[in-house]
Amino acid sequence: MAVVLALGEEAAPSIAAVIRDCLAHRASPAVGADEWERSQAAILILVVDCETDGEPCMPAAKFLRTLRRSECFANFSASICRRVAVLALARSVCASSSAMLGSTEKFSGGARVLKTLLSNGCTRLVPLGMAEVELQPVEACVLPWARAVCAAVDEADMDALDDIKPAGPGDSNSASLQDAPSAPDTKPPHGGGSDAHALSGMITAAALGVLAIAIVGAWRISRPI
Repeated sequence: MAVVLALGEEAAPSIAAVIRDCLAHRASPAVGADEWERSQAAILILVVDCETDGEPCMPAAKFLRTLRRSECFANFSASICRRVAVLALARSVCASSSAMLGSTEKFSGGARVLKTLLSNGCTRLVPLGMAEVELQPVEACVLPWARAVCAAVDEADMDALDDIKPAGPGDSNSASLQDAPSAPDTKPPHGGGSDAHALSGMITAAALGVLAIAIVGAWRISRPI
């Protein structure tokens, strides 16, 4: 599940809410700038307010300092294959001031955040997004990027499912019918039937012998002297 984090107090919070709504079930509830790491999210989406000169805003600068000082962020991000996406929001009060900064300089704060994340164990989910929400409608400058993020998140989820392969017949933890223990053999041993018949015959012969002795003994007793 993705965490959408707003770095800034101008347009970032509202744009982050738009992206979160677009992600729908793919995104977790909103978290603060000081709480996001507790979620240990494998997908991190940052919306960064840039100053009028293109530099990262104060919350974004604080985020970068915290990131650089962290002793475990890079290793943990690499271990969970954390993917990141950054949307940079330029603050251009008019079209002329926007043109003065050039096409990329006004988004340099967001680019710096993305570069720092990539150098600390993260991988890029989508290219850097750039929007001038004061001059362009959200439908034109934000939603196309948000839809690309949704598609990338779905693809990442499918890749994770592909890594979970079902156990095959050659796996050590899969048991086949041939390996299953067989039921104990309840049949009598070879020749057991004839032995039983022989024993029965011996018992019958012995009984007849006892009966014959009894008859002979009775005849002798009853014979006149």
